[in-house]
Amino acid sequence: DVARASRKLAEKKISDRLFHLGGPERLSRVEYASRVLAHFGLSPQKLKCVSRLENPTALTRPADCSLDLTTLEKACGFRSTRLEDALREMYLGDLPRQSIAFP
Repeated sequence: DVARASRKLAEKKISDRLFHLGGPERLSRVEYASRVLAHFGLSPQKLKCVSRLENPTALTRPADCSLDLTTLEKACGFRSTRLEDALREMYLGDLPRQSIAFP
């Protein structure tokens, strides 16, 4: 998607703005990881979900870190790829399952 978006912006000669690029769906980190696991036929029950509030760190993290693609879509008509479709396009489905290790 980065290459496709860059090409669309270059074709329209848009270089004077900053754009966010993410997927078309708003996903939490847990939802994202669950979908990647499902793509490989693995159970999302292997995930250990911890709230940022339950596990404070020295870094302050926002509750919502999703990106809004509206400006990019309006500027050049770019539409991002769904996660499952992107995984298929990258041939990740062909990786052997034993190459993915979980503790």
